Amino acid sequence: MKNTDEFRKALEHKKLPLLVLDQKWHRLFAIHGKTDEIRNAETELNNLLARQGKLNSDLKDYKKVKNQLMDEIVQNMEGSDGNASDKEKVRDKDKRMIDELNERIDAAEAELLELPQEARRDPFPKPWERFRQELEARLDPIDPRHQIDLLKLETYESDEEIKPVFVSRMPNHKVTGAAHAETIRSSKGGDGFTVTKTPLTNLKLNKFGEIEGYYNPASDTLLYDALLARLKDFGGDGAKAFAQPFYKPKKDGSPGPRVDKVKICEKATVGLPVRDGIAANGSMVRIDVFYVEGDGYYFVPIYVADTKKESLPNKAAVAMKPYNLWKKMKDENFVFSLYPGDLVRIQSRKGIKLNLAKGGTGEKEIVRQEGMYYYRSAGIAVAQISVETHDRRYLQPSLGIKTLQSIEKYQVDVLGNYYKVDLPEKRMTFSKEG
Repeated sequence: MKNTDEFRKALEHKKLPLLVLDQKWHRLFAIHGKTDEIRNAETELNNLLARQGKLNSDLKDYKKVKNQLMDEIVQNMEGSDGNASDKEKVRDKDKRMIDELNERIDAAEAELLELPQEARRDPFPKPWERFRQELEARLDPIDPRHQIDLLKLETYESDEEIKPVFVSRMPNHKVTGAAHAETIRSSKGGDGFTVTKTPLTNLKLNKFGEIEGYYNPASDTLLYDALLARLKDFGGDGAKAFAQPFYKPKKDGSPGPRVDKVKICEKATVGLPVRDGIAANGSMVRIDVFYVEGDGYYFVPIYVADTKKESLPNKAAVAMKPYNLWKKMKDENFVFSLYPGDLVRIQSRKGIKLNLAKGGTGEKEIVRQEGMYYYRSAGIAVAQISVETHDRRYLQPSLGIKTLQSIEKYQVDVLGNYYKVDLPEKRMTFSKEG
């Protein structure tokens, strides 16, 4: 952080554990240990936390007993049996106890309000001089060595290698999700195309001024012309054009039956045959990356449904092409598989444009020729992958795999140390239980 204001802004509305409860705090002293001053401060803060816990427990008990006494008073007032004098004595006793409980509750609540201030009054001492400045320098994601040099600290050798702090994340190798989407599309659209029904509100105009993807308009010209006219009246905005119910016109111009959906013809992507049609694949489990000499990188998407098959698919996604025009891969060109959370080093010919994540601090956009990233997901429409920096401050949601100069897979341990994976990997299938 550049200053205290930025640091406080980054922590605003964040629920962070106190240092003494955070294992990362204790790991700072794993080598050299803690000073007596730090240990004493920890003990004092732990005592305050224990006192806070007891006060909260006492408050809960006080309020419980108070509610019981209130119920007894109400019952005593409503009952008709018994001596009036005895009832009055019981009520007076209950009221005295309630008054005493109210005093205890007020005292406990007042002390609870004071405890945070008491904890802040004696903050943790710095482990060493210029601790904060050194920590900020070490957290620099680009060049911590340069930031340390600027501080002119005597505890670092001039040729000492300083790596940026790297967040270790666990890849997700779970096979979860539906095997295919709920919507079943007709395959009668022809080779490379499917037909499905879509709400009128989804309709839009193409560059020729016609309804984009409309299936066989010649089959009912009255309906098509009426839909087209309505859509043009609203500038091609289907949501506005069909916000109100639409009725198919009859030959005499009078309104006919209501129409809510029409058939749309779309490019077919990879899907599953279901009953008499095709359903889009469900969740993507991983991608298998291939490298073709002289042609570059490709990936084959592996879906939940593929984990149930005896053999893996071998057709790689090609940008803006239907599934029947995807490129068939050879086994000898397989490089590695990527699951969400796998670490990769990427070099790009054009440079990788990274966008600041929502709620992050820093420049809104940075460009890097190469870097370490965690793989998040992939898209088949334009054959792209989504990656993010280790601290999730920056991301690139649509990185075309064909634009990459190189992509290498790494493993990372719990301490953030990463190592290049030996290649090529063996292309692993899934167990039948998968």
